Amino acid sequence: MLSVNWMLLGLRSLSWLLAASLLCVGLWSCKIGLDGYFHIEPLQPDRNAVTFALVARDFDQPVFITSSPEGSADLFVAERGGRIYRFDSDSGIRSIFLDLSDIVSTSGLEQGLLGMAFHPNYPEDERLFVNFVDSDWDTTVASIRATSNGTNSIRRDFMTVILSIPQPFNNHNGGMVTFGPDGHLYIGTGDGGSRNDPYGHGQDLNSLLGKILRVDVDESGAQPYAIPDTNPFVGSENKRPEIFSYGLRNPWRFSFDVQTGDLWIGDVGQNRYEEINYIAGNSHGGHNFGWSDTEGPECFNNPGCQPEVYTLPISHYDTKDGCAITGGYVYRGDSNPSLYGTYVFADYCNGKLFGVSKANGRWVKELLIDSDLHISSLGQDANKELYVADFKSGSIYQLMEVESQHGSSSGVGM
Repeated sequence: MLSVNWMLLGLRSLSWLLAASLLCVGLWSCKIGLDGYFHIEPLQPDRNAVTFALVARDFDQPVFITSSPEGSADLFVAERGGRIYRFDSDSGIRSIFLDLSDIVSTSGLEQGLLGMAFHPNYPEDERLFVNFVDSDWDTTVASIRATSNGTNSIRRDFMTVILSIPQPFNNHNGGMVTFGPDGHLYIGTGDGGSRNDPYGHGQDLNSLLGKILRVDVDESGAQPYAIPDTNPFVGSENKRPEIFSYGLRNPWRFSFDVQTGDLWIGDVGQNRYEEINYIAGNSHGGHNFGWSDTEGPECFNNPGCQPEVYTLPISHYDTKDGCAITGGYVYRGDSNPSLYGTYVFADYCNGKLFGVSKANGRWVKELLIDSDLHISSLGQDANKELYVADFKSGSIYQLMEVESQHGSSSGVGM
């Protein structure tokens, strides 16, 4: 079985049809439907139905949505081709905030500008952090210092490369960058691509691929970064000290619960399972999520493995429920009170939006919205309200509660 590549699916007209024919090549899985660990239930009695409210149209292959820590109402939308737009949701006015299009490679199917994060002290600390694939097809994580030029844009001539990681193939590039509650920068890397993790990067602690990395970009005199003392492999021989957790195939989107500090990871699967992995907020890392010895709860490349010795996903699912997980956020906003504390995520292939919460001692997955969107990313604004990006149409939607109704919404995707 081949795996699904979300990067193919935003192309227009004939390009879109070509992309659709190549769906099963790299990032996300096409798999035989088998029962997963998740138990799907109708919305809980105290859960209101939710829907997608259109916010903006006509972005070109949007891959991420965020806000700045300064608390403005503006959204920042990153496009795969290398442009980041500042978008005023009140006026509808958008302007280019940063343009990296001439140094970002999109020739590979899963390449491009893949992630961005403001420094948590922005704008006092003027740095924006980006994760993209460069012209050499390597993953580049860089900081760009905003200049006080009286405009709404920043220039990349103030760019500093923090990390460059050679990629053996052009898929499974990860791409997420975000700051944790500890103030450190977390970087998601895929296993390097192809299929079956041919070089064993997921389990190789001397490789930066197939990992979540944690670095300190603020320590005085550290160039280009320092290693936090509490990283799990500091001082260990033949183990990269940047590694925070490992055994991941392609952690495309992960996030911290802003209330608890817990880390939620959506790891894209290959043949059978899409995973939601979890690290408690008080942890110092070191978790081995199993890939490619395991996939989901089962042995994969290591037939004689003992799955219980790895950190197994708190929940997983197969193609009965979708084939390409888009990790999301624990909802902490005010507009959807019945969702408060629920982990909200999507599946790219079928457009479904799910909520995961604990009920009677087990994790339960509820279908929140059944749509025809191709959800490449979720995002948060300054008020912790949730948005989704439709990679195919280029539209941005906000998640909104439908008062006094119960059951999942459907047919969304204008």
